[in-house]
Amino acid sequence: MVFSELPGMIVAVSVFGGFVVVPMTMMLLRHQRQMAKALKGNASDETLKRLEAIERQLSEMRAAQNMQIITDDDERSSLRS
Repeated sequence: MVFSELPGMIVAVSVFGGFVVVPMTMMLLRHQRQMAKALKGNASDETLKRLEAIERQLSEMRAAQNMQIITDDDERSSLRS
């Protein structure tokens, strides 16, 4: 690496950090605080309802994915026969 490229590299890293890393870190910390609040039991009823709805949707998605995997496996085995 040539030292003449160093200032440009510092600017590029600073811009990337300012526009990508900092907002992402703030988003993750806010989410972490919300989850900690929900798990401690200090969450409002609305937050708990939203969390339950998300868990229900996740469970439904897993079931649908499992059914799709079984269907795909059945189709592959019928094609091999």
